Amino acid sequence: MHIGLQFLLLLALQSSPHSSVLFDDALAKKQITASAQANQNTTHYQQPVLVKLKNITAEAITVELPVGRYFQSSDTTDQNFVSTEPLMVSLSPGQTLEMPVSAMCVNHSKASPQSGQAYAIKKPANSKLLSTAKYIHQNKLYSSYLGQTVMWCVSDDEPLESVIGYEDEDVHGAVQFLATLLNKAVPKPPAPDDYLRNPRAKPKKEIGGDFEFRFSSPKAVHIAMFDENNIAVRELYNNPAEPAGEHKVDFVFDGSVYNNGTYYVRFLCDNRILMEHQLDL
Repeated sequence: MHIGLQFLLLLALQSSPHSSVLFDDALAKKQITASAQANQNTTHYQQPVLVKLKNITAEAITVELPVGRYFQSSDTTDQNFVSTEPLMVSLSPGQTLEMPVSAMCVNHSKASPQSGQAYAIKKPANSKLLSTAKYIHQNKLYSSYLGQTVMWCVSDDEPLESVIGYEDEDVHGAVQFLATLLNKAVPKPPAPDDYLRNPRAKPKKEIGGDFEFRFSSPKAVHIAMFDENNIAVRELYNNPAEPAGEHKVDFVFDGSVYNNGTYYVRFLCDNRILMEHQLDL
């Protein structure tokens, strides 16, 4: 969705005289119709789902889709998702809008869906997934690989050692949350040379490149590495407030660790893929 549309929608929500109605209530009262599909122009842990809502009444309404909704693919080989940010959509009588939803994968071993793949919008996820989605939302981890590794610890029972992120403080807090939620012991911090757990560890075999770009206003910039199934394997750069101007951002990873097949290093701006390097290793 374009920035201008987001701005107009925000103004509509702020000035709307009517109160919001919860998504399930709006469906039950036959105020809206709803559908969802995969969003290919992003990652599986940023805004992987597009929700289409239509107001089928003669009155303007604002629909709220809360955190923790479960999006189930019609293809069992695809990832499913849990939403990590609430969505508020203001609709005029008869209006239809398609909006991206912040969500995260809950099936690490499954591939990302193809563009347009249909998804069912289910009731809130189970209690632990719901608690995790709320934690990710409250701590503003909904556009980070760190948030995705936190989700996988709950959805896929992955070890707490797999939690990794750019900021050590965020990682520490996330691990403490998971240890309490899952009744697990807090693991020891990673060694300085533990490349899989420490984002600051120096690669043994350096492979890298760069992205050059220019912004007229600050943007959220994210660079991550994905495997052949479009599953993220490592975060390479994350700045939620990249300043305006011309920039060149270098990235580097360990070719002795990631050396099996094709990888994609993707440059994302405000949750949208803008550039990509394909690497065959």
